[in-house]
Amino acid sequence: MRFVCLAFAFVSCACGTTSPGDAGVDASGSDVGSSDAGTDVIITDKECAQTGAACQSCCSTIHPDASTIFDLSMGSCSCGDAGACETACAASLCAGQTASATCDPCVSKKCYPNAKTSCDADPGCKAWLACLVPCP
Repeated sequence: MRFVCLAFAFVSCACGTTSPGDAGVDASGSDVGSSDAGTDVIITDKECAQTGAACQSCCSTIHPDASTIFDLSMGSCSCGDAGACETACAASLCAGQTASATCDPCVSKKCYPNAKTSCDADPGCKAWLACLVPCP
């Protein structure tokens, strides 16, 4: 499985997968053997997907300020007062370090789904998030 890191101030936590002969990056599910078991996403900003390591920066350039909704939701959940992951992330992520083994799963399960839902409700944020899917 290939993890797709999202470019935002607090954490990284979305993933997509591909298999040999696959038509594209899967939004969910996994690929088994040579058959594609996941749902392929449409690459919206091909110029960014082709930049490799610069993909996340490219998405932020094409969709400036689009991540604000996502960032605010993730930040308040992971490090905000009474956030769902404030305790789990206090000594790592909220202290400016890499998310710990207790913080990362908390943010992935409790913060990311709400942040994605909020982002999907805004066309600019949704376009930015879609741009990030194929990024390495």
